Amino acid sequence: MKRFLVAALFAVALALPQSAWAEANTLRVAKQFGVAYMQFMVMEDQKMIEKQAKAAGLGDISVEFNQFRSSDVMNDALISGSVDFVSLGIPGLITIWSKTKGNIDVKAVSGLNVSPLMLMVRDPAIKSLRDFKDNQRIAMPAVKVSMQAIILQMAVAKEFGDAKFDALDHLTVSMAHPDATAAMLGGPSEVVANFSSAPFQYRQMKNPNIHRLLTSTDLFDEPLSFNVIATTSLVPPSIVAVASGCAIDTVR
Repeated sequence: MKRFLVAALFAVALALPQSAWAEANTLRVAKQFGVAYMQFMVMEDQKMIEKQAKAAGLGDISVEFNQFRSSDVMNDALISGSVDFVSLGIPGLITIWSKTKGNIDVKAVSGLNVSPLMLMVRDPAIKSLRDFKDNQRIAMPAVKVSMQAIILQMAVAKEFGDAKFDALDHLTVSMAHPDATAAMLGGPSEVVANFSSAPFQYRQMKNPNIHRLLTSTDLFDEPLSFNVIATTSLVPPSIVAVASGCAIDTVR
C-alpha cells in the first residue's frame, strides 16, 4: 500500500498535459464498500492529505472521500468531473478507458489490493451453478460490468461452455454489499446468493445456513488484482502533489 500510492501519483503527475495544469484546492477521492479500501479510510481518519498540504505550503486543502456502490456509478462520477481519483475493478477500468480514450483519457494509476471474491449461497439445494432457478436472484455490486459479474460469467462458461457464458445473467441484480448482506442474513427473499467481497462475504460465512459456492481463486492460478486506482488527464498537479505528499507521509 505504501509503495503503490507513491509510484501511482507521481506517474499521474508526469502524464498530465500542460493544458490541465490549473490550480485547485480540493482533492476528491472515491471508494467503495469494504476493507479493500482501508488505505483511504486511514488517510481520511488521520487527515493525512490536509497535513501534507500545510507542510508543502499549499495552504488549506479540502479533501472529500465519497463512497459509491460500484464501479459503474463511480465511472459516471469520474466522467462528470465529480471526483478526481477512483478505485475500481479491472472490468470497470477497461470500460471507462475505452469510452474516454482521446477525450479525458481515464487511465490506471496502480493496483490497489489483492483479494479473493466469493459467491455465497443460502439455499442448501444449490450445490452448483446448474442448480439456480429462474425465480432466484444473485446479488452483486453491478451487473454486467463489475468484477464479480465477469468472474461469474467465466465460471458459467467453464460449467456450461463458452457459448453460454451469460446463461445466469438474467438472475443477477445490482445491490450494494451492505444491502446484499442484509438480504442474505435476513428472512425469506428472492436473493439467494451474493457475489461479494471482504468483509461482507466473511460475515455471511458465519451463518450456518450460508455456504460458499465458488471463489475467484477457483478460476485464476495467480493472485487476482481486485481494485486499481484510476484518474483522468485533467487532474490538476496541485492535487497530485498533495496526494503524493500524503503517500510519503504514509510510508514514514
